[in-house]
Amino acid sequence: MKGRASEGGAHWRDGHPVGAHPCAVRPPYGGSLYYAGLDLHKKYFTLCVLTSEGQVVCDHRRLPAEVEPLTTILRNLGGPAPVTVEATLQWAWLHDRLTAAGFRVQVAPPQQVKLISHARCKTDPIDARKLAELTRVNLLPARRLYPHRG
Repeated sequence: MKGRASEGGAHWRDGHPVGAHPCAVRPPYGGSLYYAGLDLHKKYFTLCVLTSEGQVVCDHRRLPAEVEPLTTILRNLGGPAPVTVEATLQWAWLHDRLTAAGFRVQVAPPQQVKLISHARCKTDPIDARKLAELTRVNLLPARRLYPHRG
């Protein structure tokens, strides 16, 4: 569907309005819950967001390792999105910042997640989707977090 700018229509490319945020997808039925999986690295994040039906609505491969771009994407989803991260060296600061921003953050123990998923092909996008999917179907192993002492 193409519209002309002079007629007030949007320009479309690949089924999305040009200039629209790639994660600005509204859930079907108006109120679906989202599930976000994050694969963390020192300089970037890989993000995958699923609907409660398992549809991928957001897939960022190299999101800057900063809180602001991530919180902007999550808030633009239009519904609650619990965030799941693997307990690697980079998780604690992100957990604290996202929790302070009002997001529910779950931390997955890496060894247990690997045992559950049995992925032969291991890439950042697959890991992010695996975390979102395990959360969506409620198979994420629980991990107890202790407050920082300092």
